[in-house]
Amino acid sequence: MPGTGKTATVRCVVSALQRRAEADEIKSFDFIELNAMKLTEPNQVYPHLLEFLTGKKATARHALTALEAHFSTPSPGRKTSCVDAAVRLS
Repeated sequence: MPGTGKTATVRCVVSALQRRAEADEIKSFDFIELNAMKLTEPNQVYPHLLEFLTGKKATARHALTALEAHFSTPSPGRKTSCVDAAVRLS
């Protein structure tokens, strides 16, 4: 339900984790916040996520393929990514 504090809770946790990362207590990470309510279709989250992570633009189908490859290919230097996508369920 809207207004129950889901986003506020995520932001609070991420803020605490970011402080710990800045203090070198944990590895640094990327936090990606997507407002899926502003997207015309749910699959449009893929191009936005791909662009944030890689700077590349693609259609939803190609972005999904690229994201699958991105996350299934080990890369020791890559940061951890935390994604918060606010969606409305009907």
